[in-house]
Amino acid sequence: MIRPDVEVGDVVRSPSGKSYTLLKELAKGAQGRAFIASSGGTQCFLKYITDPTPFSDQKLGGPFLAQQRRLQSVLSKVPDCVAEIHELFEYDTKYCRVDSLIAGGDLGKLLLAADLEPANYPISRRARHVTMMAYTVAEVHSHGIVHCDLKPQNVLVEDRPDGTSRCVLVDFDAGITIGEPIKWFGMTEGYAAPEQVADPFGEIGPWTDVFALGVVMFEVLLGTTPWESGWESYVRGGGAKLSAADLAAQTGASLPPEIYALLDAC
Repeated sequence: MIRPDVEVGDVVRSPSGKSYTLLKELAKGAQGRAFIASSGGTQCFLKYITDPTPFSDQKLGGPFLAQQRRLQSVLSKVPDCVAEIHELFEYDTKYCRVDSLIAGGDLGKLLLAADLEPANYPISRRARHVTMMAYTVAEVHSHGIVHCDLKPQNVLVEDRPDGTSRCVLVDFDAGITIGEPIKWFGMTEGYAAPEQVADPFGEIGPWTDVFALGVVMFEVLLGTTPWESGWESYVRGGGAKLSAADLAAQTGASLPPEIYALLDAC
């Protein structure tokens, strides 16, 4: 079982009897930690959540795990859009998820590389990625799932050996099925929609993801987020978004007018 002080080198054993050796820590945050792990000679992604609901009085356990399993049963129908989940299991007040390891980086890392050297992430590649991302989000929505926490770090780009690529959405910990009452939630400053900030247990739907999708597309294509006076000011009704065309003029980017209209519409 997972100990609170789990570290690289530890072996995590699931109720199914599988063992996962933690090889490398990828991320650590207030809500949990993520690792590259190995089981039976195959590498995988292992994440455990210590506090999935910092803004809620709901506790992790059976209901949360049941919701995640319902989501996975639907997401398994869109394997090209999400990382395959191998195991979901509970430990005390924690939840552990084991996914396939995607051979690619997330959009956040690509944007960081572009900050250092723009040639690392040319506009042609950026445009291809946002197109794939939009199709991926639409496909997930068509199966009745809302991600609820879209951001560059939750969009992985996998370049396949045959020369094709795909965008994969990860981290559906805050995800819901459309129409399902929200019992816990997650959001990220800078990407969360106004309705999530106003009432995170209120009316959340595909439009919530579309807002975040627009922010991510804006950032990928133009290199910055669209907030003129800050995200918090905007979502609370006191600020404005930058016009995509105006920002493009400032940065020297050149995109078709239809793209600017799309970004502004989101």
